Amino acid sequence: MVFMKIRKSTEKDFAGMMEVAKRLYPTWFDKTAINESMPVDLKIHKGYIAEEDGKIVGFITYTSDKGKIEISWIGIDPNYQRRGIGSKLLKRLESGLRQIGVKELRVKTVAESTIYKPYDQTRAFYRKMGFEVEKVEKVWSKDTGKEFDLATFVKKL
Repeated sequence: MVFMKIRKSTEKDFAGMMEVAKRLYPTWFDKTAINESMPVDLKIHKGYIAEEDGKIVGFITYTSDKGKIEISWIGIDPNYQRRGIGSKLLKRLESGLRQIGVKELRVKTVAESTIYKPYDQTRAFYRKMGFEVEKVEKVWSKDTGKEFDLATFVKKL
């Protein structure tokens, strides 16, 4: 029997979270994310993991900047996508944030003006979960050396 468990992440979960992240490369995460950002962020940002039969199949992490809470990373193993795991992780995060009085949650992702098919699915997920675009800004990709549009989505909790 398959059993899905959502729980707070710990440092011990780092290797399993990185395994999931590496399965999402290069479609959702680039080299800089996999080799530089995530090895640090996944160890120090708070978050939740989804486990199935003891195996990490998804994660969500978040951080705070002067009281503004932002999702830093979310990843679901490609073999487990479209099963509601991302929704469960996000709902658990939102519940925990509401309990401590947080009123808004943000996330940054590739904007619609940047044509990249996998992120159509990402933006649709955030919209389905109640997020709306707050702003779009031009940013520089360390990987490609090109500029692209990055959208900040916000959700009232």
